Amino acid sequence: MKRLTVVFSVAFGLFAGGGSASADSLVYLDGDGDLSAARPDGSGTRKLVSNDANLRAVSVDGSGRIAYFAKVEDGDPFHYLIDKEGKRLAGPYLFGDMGLCGGASPFRSDFSPDGTWIAASYIRGTTSCGSPDFTIRTRIVDSDGPTLDGSIYGEHSNLLEPRFLPRQQPLLSGISGNLIQVWQSPSEPTMTPWILLNDPAWEIDSFDYHPDENLMIMEQSPAGFPDGGERRDILLLEYEAPGSPNLAGICTYDGLVAQSEQLARPRYSPDGSKIAWSGPAGIFVSPAPTNNGGTCSLSPKLTIPGGKEVEWAPFELASAPGPGGKLQIAGVNGTSRVGFRNGATVRVRVPAAGLVRVTATVPKGVARRLKLAKRPTRAIKVAGGQRRAGKAGTVSIKLKTSAKAKAKWRLLAGVRVTIKAVQGTRSGTRTVKLTR
Repeated sequence: MKRLTVVFSVAFGLFAGGGSASADSLVYLDGDGDLSAARPDGSGTRKLVSNDANLRAVSVDGSGRIAYFAKVEDGDPFHYLIDKEGKRLAGPYLFGDMGLCGGASPFRSDFSPDGTWIAASYIRGTTSCGSPDFTIRTRIVDSDGPTLDGSIYGEHSNLLEPRFLPRQQPLLSGISGNLIQVWQSPSEPTMTPWILLNDPAWEIDSFDYHPDENLMIMEQSPAGFPDGGERRDILLLEYEAPGSPNLAGICTYDGLVAQSEQLARPRYSPDGSKIAWSGPAGIFVSPAPTNNGGTCSLSPKLTIPGGKEVEWAPFELASAPGPGGKLQIAGVNGTSRVGFRNGATVRVRVPAAGLVRVTATVPKGVARRLKLAKRPTRAIKVAGGQRRAGKAGTVSIKLKTSAKAKAKWRLLAGVRVTIKAVQGTRSGTRTVKLTR
């Protein structure tokens, strides 16, 4: 298959092995671009964060906290931390200056296992996106606060696919060209060459580490960018220590994805027993690769149709809520002023079958300013809708906007709207800020 060359050797101390997780779940972007979670077999799916702010660059730390980046009205990116139920734990924290090419950034991230850092890759250009100084960089930021100056924790030019090693003291690694580089040490975070793919006909696309063993799964593809995508292969290899010249290829698997423009990014589960990856059809899960005469044995199963950018999380998702569970607004789409005029869609997670009613209101001060009512004494309804749920789960309800609110749609940017869902005696609310 593809030959490997170790280009540099670094002296590292022994690493303390981490304990295996007892539960695991998938965290991913679903077909709507919403941040979602599910069990490895695809059951128990739930939306955690709606894609109202064009969220991206999702990663998970060793305790199960989920990080993601999203943009606000002025275009600046912020990162947020949530738990497995979608509850915000921290943020938003400003990512900091990205130059003039930051519109699609950050586009990839990795959360250090100990939860200290987030490594985020972004595009930077000080003149224009086609300027000579146009670069892709990976910046290290504090997970629990803003980092306005990337030099505080470090920034690395032309480094892609950041991955922290799963050990007690995290080491950052990433791809530069056809070379995997790794930090010298946590106290000396300079990138050092490690593994080179020395066949110009092939490229290293991504890689991931086994959580407890010195194993790496590496995604490779033919060089170039052909129309319609290309085949994605994997190589399983063993290494003595990060930066060590002692490595050995174990097995290969050609055609993990038959053809795709997007990387598959295979990822090990928290206990190392499974891997998951993305393809055009969605997210696949298989037992971790084992050697069968030089060919890696896999048993792929499509578990999340339409899903992409999958990561594992070391937590177990509870069963869908029963009759005594809570009602929750899982997300709202159509929160621009035009989208709200045409009718926002509210996704409601319900604990049982029954009629669900949703109303959207604005404060009386806003209603007075926009002349939605003559002398409002309370919040004024500006949209509503209803739908009957056949069973516990998630229902989508499209709201019908009032005629007066439609007439004032140009003035709705910046207005805060309170969404309330009711089913029997249960209710849930969420406030959204309409954008331009």
